[in-house]
Amino acid sequence: MTSYRRGEGGQSAAFSRCPVSRAKAIRASRPTGLGHPNAGEAQVTNEAEVYFSLFGDGFDPDEITRAVGFVPTSVKRAGSKRREEGALLPRYSSWNVSSGNVEGDFLDIYEMASTVVSRLAPLADQLDAVKRKLALQARLQVVVGISTDDSRSTPAIGFDPAVIAFLCRLGASVDIDIYRNSP
Repeated sequence: MTSYRRGEGGQSAAFSRCPVSRAKAIRASRPTGLGHPNAGEAQVTNEAEVYFSLFGDGFDPDEITRAVGFVPTSVKRAGSKRREEGALLPRYSSWNVSSGNVEGDFLDIYEMASTVVSRLAPLADQLDAVKRKLALQARLQVVVGISTDDSRSTPAIGFDPAVIAFLCRLGASVDIDIYRNSP
């Protein structure tokens, strides 16, 4: 079993100082794949994606890019058509920075979240200013597909103090969606 450094005071101490929600929802199950091209193939791997999002109504995500000087992984515009047939239109516009979809027997959400946040931490003041100016919300989204194969490890899910401090600085929530990946 792997042990993780959680910094002085531990993770729970950091959570007690910051009103970040721990998790929003646990979903029962879904088809395999987090939207990648092989989603229709029978597979029972673990997979995850972590992304930071600024989202809201009535704004152009390009305004954030211009304000902070950082190109996001993706943007969504409220009401825009999606590529997937039958997909719902986005309710909100969003500006997203993602770890990308990661597959494997062992997934470390600590590391994935740290990687995303380390890219954005130097921009915390600018992100906070544009969030306030455009009346946006901030969220760290964790999407995890857990294999139903008992021989595979389950993902390590948690956040180090630097991630928690960044989220607290921006008044961000945490949304964790967990799915069972089955063939």
